[in-house]
Amino acid sequence: MNKDIITYEKTKEDILKAKAKLTNSELLTEGEVSTLLEEIGKLPDKEIIPVAISEGESNLNIDELISEFNSYADGSTSKLGEMLSIISEGRIPSADLREELNNVIKNLCNKYEIVKNVAETELCKEEMPEDGSPISVYYNAIKNSKFALINKKIKEIEITLSRFISVQSLIAKYAIALEPLQKEAKALLGRIGDGDISDIEEITEEAGGPELFMKALECEDLNTDDGNDMLDNLIDNFSYPLYVTRGLLSKSYFIPDDSKTEEKSIDKITIKQDNSKSKDAEQTHKEVSTFDRKEEATVNAHGEDDVNKKEAKLEKEYTAFTKAIEEKKVVLEDDKFGFLTAEISSSETKKLSASVFTNDMRKGNVKALKSIIQQLNNFMILSPELLKIRFNMPVDVAELNLDFLQKKGYIRKYKIIPGGEFYCSSPRLEKSLTYKDAAKFVGVRQLHADTMGELIEDKASSASARMSLLKLYTNTVLNHIGAEIKQSSSNNMVMAESFIFRTYDSSNTDDVEFLVGAFWTNYDEADNFSKNLKKLFEENKNINSFVFAAVNKETAKMIVEEIIKLAPNKLKDNVYLYSADEGKYYSYKDNEEVNVKNIWKCLKKDEEENDPAETEETKGEIPKIEGNKENNSDIQPQFEDKHQTQKEVETVKSEINKAETAKVEPPMVVSCEQNNEEIVHKFFINKKYYCAPAYVRALAIKDTSWNDLYERIAYAVNDPMKHCTYSADTVFDLVPDVHSDFSDDLMVAIGIRTFFSNQVRYDFNIKAVYNAIKDYTVVRDYPALSNVLYKLVEFKDSQKKGMDAYADYHAKSAAQLDEEVKNVQQEAKIFYESTILAKKQEKASQRRFLETKKLLFNVNGDIGQFIKVVADDDKDMQPLVVDFLQKNFVKEGNTLAEDTIDAEMLWDFIMKYWDKAGDKMMMKLRADLMSHLRSNIVNSTTKALQIMIRWCNLVDKINDQTEDEGSIAYKKVRKNILTDIAEAVKDISENVNDDNITDDEKAGLEAIIYALTDILHCINGSYEESERKYFYAPFLFTDDVLLDEGFCPDLEVHGAEVSELQPEYRILEHASKNLEDSELRLKAILEDGGDDFGTARLIVEYLAAIGTDINIKKYETMINASEEYAKETADLKKEQFIGELELAQSYGQIDNSNSSEDKKEKILQIVDAWYEGTVDSSNYGFFARVMDSYIAEIRKESKSREKNLLEQLETFRGRSLKGISTDEKEKKIKKIQSAIEQQNYTVAEDLLARVDQPDADHDDVIEENFLKEFLADYNDYYKPVAMSQTSFATLVSNRTRNKEERGGKRLADNWLPGGSKLGKDRLVGLLNGFGFKVDSNSVQEQGQVVRFENYNVRTIKATNGKREIYTHPIAAFGSGAEEEGFRVVCINGKYDAAGLIDLMKQIGNAKHTMILLDCALDKPERRILARKSKTELGDKLFVVIDRTVMMYMVKNYDETKAKRMLMSLIVPFGYYQPYVWESSNVMPPEIFMGRKHELESIESPTGANIVYGGRQLGKSALLKKAKADIDKDENGDRAVLVEIKGLNYETAAKKIGHALYDEGVLTEDVTTTDWDELSRAIRKRLQTEKNRIQYLLLLLDEADAFIESCEAINYQPFDALKEIQSIGAGRFKFVIAGLRNIVRFKRDAALGNNSVLTHLEAMTVKPFKPAEARELMEIPLHYLGLEFPKEKESLMTLILATTNYFPGLIQMYCAKLLTAMRSKDYAGYDEADTPVYEISEDHIKKVLADSEFTNQIREKFFITLKLDEDNYYYLIALIMAYLYHSNGYNEGYSSTDIKETGKNLEITKIAKLDDDKLLAFMEELRELNVLRSTDDSHYLFSKFSFFQMMGTSSEVDDKLVEYMED
Repeated sequence: MNKDIITYEKTKEDILKAKAKLTNSELLTEGEVSTLLEEIGKLPDKEIIPVAISEGESNLNIDELISEFNSYADGSTSKLGEMLSIISEGRIPSADLREELNNVIKNLCNKYEIVKNVAETELCKEEMPEDGSPISVYYNAIKNSKFALINKKIKEIEITLSRFISVQSLIAKYAIALEPLQKEAKALLGRIGDGDISDIEEITEEAGGPELFMKALECEDLNTDDGNDMLDNLIDNFSYPLYVTRGLLSKSYFIPDDSKTEEKSIDKITIKQDNSKSKDAEQTHKEVSTFDRKEEATVNAHGEDDVNKKEAKLEKEYTAFTKAIEEKKVVLEDDKFGFLTAEISSSETKKLSASVFTNDMRKGNVKALKSIIQQLNNFMILSPELLKIRFNMPVDVAELNLDFLQKKGYIRKYKIIPGGEFYCSSPRLEKSLTYKDAAKFVGVRQLHADTMGELIEDKASSASARMSLLKLYTNTVLNHIGAEIKQSSSNNMVMAESFIFRTYDSSNTDDVEFLVGAFWTNYDEADNFSKNLKKLFEENKNINSFVFAAVNKETAKMIVEEIIKLAPNKLKDNVYLYSADEGKYYSYKDNEEVNVKNIWKCLKKDEEENDPAETEETKGEIPKIEGNKENNSDIQPQFEDKHQTQKEVETVKSEINKAETAKVEPPMVVSCEQNNEEIVHKFFINKKYYCAPAYVRALAIKDTSWNDLYERIAYAVNDPMKHCTYSADTVFDLVPDVHSDFSDDLMVAIGIRTFFSNQVRYDFNIKAVYNAIKDYTVVRDYPALSNVLYKLVEFKDSQKKGMDAYADYHAKSAAQLDEEVKNVQQEAKIFYESTILAKKQEKASQRRFLETKKLLFNVNGDIGQFIKVVADDDKDMQPLVVDFLQKNFVKEGNTLAEDTIDAEMLWDFIMKYWDKAGDKMMMKLRADLMSHLRSNIVNSTTKALQIMIRWCNLVDKINDQTEDEGSIAYKKVRKNILTDIAEAVKDISENVNDDNITDDEKAGLEAIIYALTDILHCINGSYEESERKYFYAPFLFTDDVLLDEGFCPDLEVHGAEVSELQPEYRILEHASKNLEDSELRLKAILEDGGDDFGTARLIVEYLAAIGTDINIKKYETMINASEEYAKETADLKKEQFIGELELAQSYGQIDNSNSSEDKKEKILQIVDAWYEGTVDSSNYGFFARVMDSYIAEIRKESKSREKNLLEQLETFRGRSLKGISTDEKEKKIKKIQSAIEQQNYTVAEDLLARVDQPDADHDDVIEENFLKEFLADYNDYYKPVAMSQTSFATLVSNRTRNKEERGGKRLADNWLPGGSKLGKDRLVGLLNGFGFKVDSNSVQEQGQVVRFENYNVRTIKATNGKREIYTHPIAAFGSGAEEEGFRVVCINGKYDAAGLIDLMKQIGNAKHTMILLDCALDKPERRILARKSKTELGDKLFVVIDRTVMMYMVKNYDETKAKRMLMSLIVPFGYYQPYVWESSNVMPPEIFMGRKHELESIESPTGANIVYGGRQLGKSALLKKAKADIDKDENGDRAVLVEIKGLNYETAAKKIGHALYDEGVLTEDVTTTDWDELSRAIRKRLQTEKNRIQYLLLLLDEADAFIESCEAINYQPFDALKEIQSIGAGRFKFVIAGLRNIVRFKRDAALGNNSVLTHLEAMTVKPFKPAEARELMEIPLHYLGLEFPKEKESLMTLILATTNYFPGLIQMYCAKLLTAMRSKDYAGYDEADTPVYEISEDHIKKVLADSEFTNQIREKFFITLKLDEDNYYYLIALIMAYLYHSNGYNEGYSSTDIKETGKNLEITKIAKLDDDKLLAFMEELRELNVLRSTDDSHYLFSKFSFFQMMGTSSEVDDKLVEYMED
């Protein structure tokens, strides 16, 4: 801007100030005169036209400037034209015309210069036009300037952000989701307001989200493409939460109406009526203001500058209104308005910051100070009376806090006489509120410097205007209260000497009220005043009342006369005048004085209700203490006049004293963002006092830093868990190092209880405690509270006893005392009989614990004897009981009371008996008395002591009924202190609901209220002594927190780390629920499966104690009747949990990779510990919750494994596999993906390990399902034979059209003839028809067994070396029938399942038995038979063939299938174990499955010579099978199997020679160590034609030691054996079986010696292939009636993966499945539906929970790894596990990784191992299914469980240390 113009402006401003002083008859100072003269002297000689350009305003005025310029240009043209015309006529223009032209040209130049200056201000250097450019160029440059565009953009952004911030939602989740985004927008708006803009692009980008949101909000239909694009954009580009877009889509966001108008809402105020008024009388008064923050004339309702360029208006004419009042001379000198004084503190100039401000606030009454500042921020002027009306703040409290703010420099106090006093904010306060933290602290919006305006001059006229506005406004507020207007709106404009205030009911905007005033000393404001007033008149149809204030009635009347002309039809009889100098109101119409109630019609009603006559019913009531309510965000803090008298409160009940109150306790809402301290505050605020100490105690158990807070809270609420002893010393120990409102308030609550308590005799330091807390803020703020503390301390100090000693609740009549003694006696008798005499049956099993209780509660022990004294009411013994109690359980100086039992002394007493019990134990190992055992013994002992203490104190009261000085003093002070307590509770309660105070403060105040209420109850006698015992009783009414026998929370977690089981989590869960009704809660426990019987007992005890009318006996009976069943259920659930845990382990869901211990074992230990506590407490329902929580936690944690497996799946997806089609590959991918989704990671790993193998389809193994067909059409076979009395043969069709029908007919003819004997011949025919090979010699009739026909059957073996082919896996009726035979029993007559079982038991368990039953069993009986056969019989198979089975066999007869068909129909209804998993037991040929290729290779003369593989893989079984197949077959071949385990080549030669002779191969015994000699003997025998041996197979098993010894003689035995084969093709072969592939590992040595070893074929015996494994698993199970549902095929994979495809483990697994069916629960099967038995996860779990099975898996795994002394497999596995623990297990590890790690760990065996051999070892481990390859060179454990078996990180480290070099 032009420098000269700036100088001119500054000088002009100073001249105007000087003028104003002189106008007010004030003299200028010498300095002021000197400054003015100096400034005038510096003015330039040329005339300066002032250019008034306010910042940011140029763009708004540029059009006007151009218009004015054009006007002057037109004027100039006109004048010049006129002059030109005159000159043309030869005349000279007149002087006036020349002067007019000069003025026009000057104005034109001035406008040009102004526009140019605007351009200089608005444009950057590059944008500025050249000097002398046409004005249109400047205009276009300004309009199009970057700066202008930026300003325009910023303005648009500000509007958008403001609207975005105002958006609301009534749905909490949507509002919460938007709140963080609105905070960001608010911060951005603040930065823009502060000018903190470095980059417009950045600001635009930040505002993009809100802009798009507002666009979406205004979109009519978001269910369009454009709408969806907007929502997607909000999520994708601006990261808006999903709930925000959902809120938009559901139209759940809106902009409040008051945010859409031009009017600015300035405050919402709740005005609370007197307490006698109903809640419905509470109203909300809303004022809307458009005046600027400062009192100087600022902005009118339309935002126009009311100064209106003062300088430019100096010469402008006034409006008609102003001219009229000017003529009436309504302006006065300032001194005519009264005498003004101002109190302005010197502190206004002190250093200021946000922290200075907040610290100052904290030094005062924060609640009151916040209310005052919020009111000033909203209405700018106030008085103590207004604060009382608006906030119910007592006048003296208001005055005190206003005085505090004035002294601190934040407000100013003005007094105008006549008029009164008022307060307004100072510049210091305005400046404070520009700091974000300061504004936030007091709950107002942050101010910005540019909105603060300028301070007005302190003038009497201005003060009178404000004082009058305050009085009128006060009456309006009272009127709105009386009229019960719920919400009102207002507009007001406050200028220097005048004001306009318009208000109306928000529900009826047509009828308005005007409060207007003018106290003018000049007419400068009059124009603007009239314009704005007229505009407001035009906006309203009806004006209810118009009140005008002026210095006096006459002045008011004159001005109103002119105002009426602005609205002639609206202002009639409703106009009133207010005379400030009189303080009176007048009617404008008749000039008569008017009562204020005639103007504000509802004031009378309000006045009557504001000060009602206090009734006896309302006096002294403590207001109901409400918790936080919804929708109260607009409620301002409430205060009450503290001078109201209080009356003693007789019946005020705390919510936790009665169960009925507990039931309706409101739930507490806790945000996930709240920290622990905030949660504790919430407990107090929500009056869940019992939750706070329990919660903090739970935290303190884990983190001792919480101990101090727990101690304070415990003492503040008198926590029974703490056993608080109140003394001065205790209080001093509790004083915090760092103070806060909450900690200080807790200390006050502790002080209240300490001063009241009488636990400690002669508490001499009590005054010191009082002096320490009397100056706490809360004590200063509440005089009634201060009075309470003082009176309690004075009483205790003077009487040397706390007031508790005399409190009314102790006062009992003689009859009452006698009744209480009887009650205590009864308690003592029950305790004596149940615990001392009868020895209550303990559920705990620890011997030392049981012995301790036995000694502690011995009948001749101290407790036993003294409890007997109480039971007998032997008052003479009372001193001895007192002495016993004082000596052992109460600290010296403390009184004898239940509260003063010292926890440490109690524990020391118990430990004496614990040690005595230890001395009696044979085992001297010291155990700990911890957890539930400790609680048990402490609770029992405490109960005995409490009985004794109550009795002793009652005896003392009976013996001493005299009054002492203390009793008299108590009666004197009682009434007054009750009044003080009630008043203190009332005052504090009202402020607790103040939204402007912090939760920290509220919580502390609630603690004080709780302490005060407690002692009030004690003094007025309403306190029940049992209340403290039942402090935690509300926990009983949800299932989240258990209480022990002493009604204290059980916070023990037994080492559990699951968050849901942590006490603090469960306490929060409890707090968030509505408490159940007592009977509903009991029903949930006793009838609905809750099963927390310990809790039920406590509820019953609690309800009985508080006198609730329930049927106690009924519930006690129900508890006793159901408890044992609940324990059995818990035991069963525990077993199921162990199964679930094992299943989770098998699924690979338990990850130990980051743990130093076995998680599964740790969980089992924790659950076991919890179970022990459960048995003791009988809370079986909670135990179920513990187990459920662990399962849920396992599922959740296991999700972390998904990522690695999915990555491996993606790697596989990208690989190409030979021999696998695209469809097959996709099928595999789907299976793997499904397994991962089901969290069956073991199956997923297994499938990944076998991706290069073809899948075995589900239907490949089982092709026939006779049983299902039989059961499906059962009635078709049952009905024809069920009721018939004729023989079976007659019921069968005689048609014999084909072979099958003829066979069926023969079968029928050979069936039992119907009542007569079957006979051997028929039986032979029948059995042959069934497929058995028998003749008359192989069937032998035996003597009758249980009167029935009985035969022994031995089937005929195959002859001439032929192999027997067994078509089913049931050896009992296959190979076993050839060796041992079976029994056939023929039974006539009708039997049910039970009768048959009885017969079977009589027949005996010596042989497998087939029963031929000549009747028909229906399906249910047959299924009952199936269950009973498994659960009641022995291990021999009993099968029943009845007429129903026979009918099926006859109708479906097929000779080739008959035996398979029969076995399928009858074996499932008996019990049989076909599996042989112990290698030492003989495996029947039926169960030898799979290995076809391997068997052929071993048996074939041209097959493998070397067979190797890990242990337990079935090498020996293969060799045995080969021997059985070859030896003495129909060709006369021979096979000899020799086990040479541990033998070297020499001793092996001897054993082989002898074996060949013993087996009849060699005709002469050969005893030699020479392999050449042995070789010659074998060759010689094979070359002999007599008894020619066509083919000799020599099988050498367990040959590892033999092979190792052969290396020393260059493998010469192998050469010798190979030489035998040279006698002829197919004549001889040897097979050597061992653990390692010697061809691979000894190749170099063999090549160097030209050994035959390198030419031998080697074969690996690996774990089963999937198809083989399924065959072994499914076929036998199928014949036993078990099957895997097709949709549960993954269960088969899980079993196979768990067993690692080891044949022995598969057999063991299946055997366990069958064994499980013999248990009482029938393995969970329903006999009504089985067989068929569908195998489910539950059955898998039962096996997995079998320790024998899991140990076998582990054992076989390590047997595989530890093949020999070198332990290479084991070392590789250890290093692999080490790498898993160190680096994870994603891509796998190569042999190089293993070797490098071996080197780093200094494990020489690995470090020095040849690379090829190391790789060979890893390949063998892959072949053994221990490892799997992830690509061509990397490996992982094939099962995660293998990694877990290697041990935890520390265990693996320890094992590796054993192999490290020193």
